[in-house]
Amino acid sequence: MLREYLESYDVPTDDMPIGTQMSPCSIPFIQSIKPHLDEEKELKETAASLKESSSTLTKAVTCTNDQLIRSAFAVFDSWSTSFINNMEDKLQLISTQLQEMCNEGRESDE
Repeated sequence: MLREYLESYDVPTDDMPIGTQMSPCSIPFIQSIKPHLDEEKELKETAASLKESSSTLTKAVTCTNDQLIRSAFAVFDSWSTSFINNMEDKLQLISTQLQEMCNEGRESDE
């Protein structure tokens, strides 16, 4: 969604003749933050999918007395929780990196 927005939105520039516009995707700042935003989106989607899967499997496992299935779910749930925690750490790092990039942009504007 962000990609389509950036590609469809035209930004007027001061150093171009009046009426000339350019895509935000050609702006260096946008080019530098876009990979971070894409990674952030992917991590959030993956975490949401794992949380949903775990929730669904929890409901399914409560319907069985099969110890093998319960054990397999316990392993999956432990792995999933660990993986989600790792993704949340990565999301925090991305947030910090984006904040630093924005701060650097503000400083260079002054």
